Amino acid sequence: MEDCGTGQPDDGRHAVRVLRKAALCAEVAGVAAVLMGRQEAATCAGVLSVVLRCVAECWEGAARL
Repeated sequence: MEDCGTGQPDDGRHAVRVLRKAALCAEVAGVAAVLMGRQEAATCAGVLSVVLRCVAECWEGAARL
């Protein structure tokens, strides 16, 4: 697979970056939910962030093999 027209092989780094950015967005959403007093939403955002980071770590580990 090639990465977005660069001619460089995509070894999973792009997917890992996307997952980490999504995890960061989930963390920001969690902070916003806490500030608005929505504890349930903050908990869900926190769990989503952890899951996304774990998937990114697994994918990165698989790409190194």
